[in-house]
Amino acid sequence: MSMSPASIVGLLALAAASHACEASRQAKPQPSAPKAEAPTASSTLPEALDAYMRGVKAQDELMISKSKDAISKIFKSRSPSLSERRLVLERAAECKKPSDKWWNDPGANLIICVSWYVKHEDIAVIRELFASLNPIAKSAALTCLSCIDEPSAAETFLELARGSFRSGELKKLDFGGFSKSDKALAVLIPGILEFTEHDDQPAYAVFELFLRLVKEDSLTEGTKTKVMQAAAASIGRVLALVREAEKVGERSESQQEAYDELTELGGLELDLLSSADLGTIEKAARPALDAKSIKIRLWAAVALLAAKKEVPKATMVSIAEAVEHRDLLKRVLYERGLKDAFPEKYRNNLDAAMANMVQWLVYPTELGEVPEKIELGKRVEMKKPGVGRVEYFVFKFRAKPTKEKPEPKWLMGVS
Repeated sequence: MSMSPASIVGLLALAAASHACEASRQAKPQPSAPKAEAPTASSTLPEALDAYMRGVKAQDELMISKSKDAISKIFKSRSPSLSERRLVLERAAECKKPSDKWWNDPGANLIICVSWYVKHEDIAVIRELFASLNPIAKSAALTCLSCIDEPSAAETFLELARGSFRSGELKKLDFGGFSKSDKALAVLIPGILEFTEHDDQPAYAVFELFLRLVKEDSLTEGTKTKVMQAAAASIGRVLALVREAEKVGERSESQQEAYDELTELGGLELDLLSSADLGTIEKAARPALDAKSIKIRLWAAVALLAAKKEVPKATMVSIAEAVEHRDLLKRVLYERGLKDAFPEKYRNNLDAAMANMVQWLVYPTELGEVPEKIELGKRVEMKKPGVGRVEYFVFKFRAKPTKEKPEPKWLMGVS
């Protein structure tokens, strides 16, 4: 049983914010440039879009956010017409320069505003404007197509995605509504395996979709065989790239990001391959046990154990030792009827609570990383009616030092 650390961490954050506000009030006021007027509750769609584009031009994040909220409210009050949906796409095409991060791209964010409302008529509009969109906005337009539940949308999706993929522009692939579509999947599935031939984000999206379909047992044997062959071929390439990356002593931010994406892909593929035949599992997963990446080793071990293959106890202990992965390992093993494989050394409340705490802290909205240090502050035992004995663990932790914060403060949380 766990209790969110948000209340304690939140109070500390509130105190820090209050201190910052006081310091701001004491500072000498500085003249600021006049801000463009934000849209109001009575703004029309063209007015809200104009404000959005002014915000993009001025790189005014607050204006962009307020304008996007205004557009969303307009669409929630009434479904946008085809001409209005086209207007949004045309304005998105004006956002030529893609953002460094796909989730922060102004063109893509504008397109996502209409993704819930697209219909058959939008297929022609998306096809017409697709070439004028920046690469990240193209990914968002593909997501819009995936929300149209019919074969013609899947055909257009494949056509446009192939072109972007071959030109190196495809930054993100999301099958969205296709993952729940009986009509479109018949067109989509035979065409998407080609995206697995390169080890990047589109391949992750393809294997993620197939993993769900395999778990639902909704693939024909012929398709499942092809999927497993593609996953086995890809994991071989991924492991080679992972090992190359692991030779680098200290990775740059971009190198670390690429490495993390590779290990995510490798873990997904190994999870998928746990449903393959025994020979394929052994051939694909056994070499992965030697990877330095704990995520790769975790999913390789799970695949082998699911196939009733032996995994050294030392390997299982080395995975469970990594506090940021311990909770996942335990949960997956228990879900799959393999709980005896979880190392006995870590079958106690303290280690479980610490793993639970760290798993919460690594979320981007919290600490955003594994803490540099985490220590038990206090253990409290209570009895709850209908539950029995419950232990609460108060942890203190701090983030890793940075140039901006060479001595980060200690924070507290409860699990």
